[in-house]
Amino acid sequence: TFAIITCAANDEMAGLAAHMPVILHEDDHARWLDPDTRAPLGLLRPYPSVATRVWPAHPEVGNVRNDGPEMVGD
Repeated sequence: TFAIITCAANDEMAGLAAHMPVILHEDDHARWLDPDTRAPLGLLRPYPSVATRVWPAHPEVGNVRNDGPEMVGD
């Protein structure tokens, strides 16, 4: 199983949705995985807008029957 943890959308994503997945900075990976760290809630923050790229999805992405390399953007 898995879960997608979300946070408030950054400025780049705000036009598309109110929330976005939490994206950990590479420097934060060890802290997130450290079993001695108690509830690293400080890591659950929007990724910086300047480091976020947004582009249109393929029009057929919304249908679960469509699956193939053409669904992935460049």
